[in-house]
Amino acid sequence: MGVKYPLYRFRDGGTNYRRDDLHLLFASFMDSFAIGEERLAKLQQFVRERFITATKNERDQVGRVNGRLLEIQGLQSNLVERMNDISPDTFRRQMERLEREETDLKGLLIDTVHELPNVDEALSYASEYLRSPSTVWISSPIQTRLKLQRFQFHSGVVFNGEIFETSEVSCIFALKIEKSIELSTMVRLVYPSWNIIQSTVLRWKDVF
Repeated sequence: MGVKYPLYRFRDGGTNYRRDDLHLLFASFMDSFAIGEERLAKLQQFVRERFITATKNERDQVGRVNGRLLEIQGLQSNLVERMNDISPDTFRRQMERLEREETDLKGLLIDTVHELPNVDEALSYASEYLRSPSTVWISSPIQTRLKLQRFQFHSGVVFNGEIFETSEVSCIFALKIEKSIELSTMVRLVYPSWNIIQSTVLRWKDVF
């Protein structure tokens, strides 16, 4: 038989629990990790800033390649304008050389752009869920629910008869706010490493 409902494991074996009651408890447990607007805005700013820094070389290369492609277009146009002033063999050789370079650069551009993840798009996908995990979870089909559970709780959850518990939560939900030592009234977000956050945010897109 296919799986119809999200699966839970229980410490209290043999006890029966109504599915709807468990879903309400689980939804409440998910929302206990929800990220408020202020933290979400800081997270988005942090990811964008770190993404810009981390991908500087790739973005610079894209700029250089696009610049050279424009130069090649200009050289090709000039070559066509001069075709009556040069031999057919010279025209053919120079045009083929430019076309080969253009093809190679376009291939390099495709590979480089493919390696640059669209972090803004991923954050847009994730923002609704980060604000209210249970809202998205409840409205999703069963397979998506299972993916959402694995995304938020990598090690699964345990129901002890009263509440749900977990030993691990996605790093996005694990962001902490700490008081600044210098200014006790100020707070700052404590983040995992950039690589972990980047891979986690991008993995969100695979849920749907």
